[in-house]
Amino acid sequence: MRRLRDGGELVLPQVAVLAGVTVGYATFSAVRLSPAHDGWYGLGPVAVAPDFQGLRIGSALIEGGLNALKAMGAAGCVVLGEPRFYRRFGFEQSLGVTFDGAPLEYFLVHAFRGALPSTAVSYHPAFSAPG
Repeated sequence: MRRLRDGGELVLPQVAVLAGVTVGYATFSAVRLSPAHDGWYGLGPVAVAPDFQGLRIGSALIEGGLNALKAMGAAGCVVLGEPRFYRRFGFEQSLGVTFDGAPLEYFLVHAFRGALPSTAVSYHPAFSAPG
């Protein structure tokens, strides 16, 4: 996340703070689509401190970020994660939107406007850089 922040790639970092302590965050960053389609973002990472899980903090952070993306005019968002969790936010599997190496059932897409493109997604290099 530091590399994304330092590179100016974090679009809508969402942070939950209780009594001055950060207890959760959800980050969004631009993704690249090939063939190119503008206005797409990736969700992740998302984390909530163990003592605060089950209180809908993560859900509120995700919902807030997705609503902010929509208000910005974003085309959509992708996430690599547990389908049972992310479907509640409107994410779904799409055979036409892929991420190399990810199992199809865990790479999900949420289109805010227009038809889903048939495209391959790539994340910022910070996601695959060591250390």
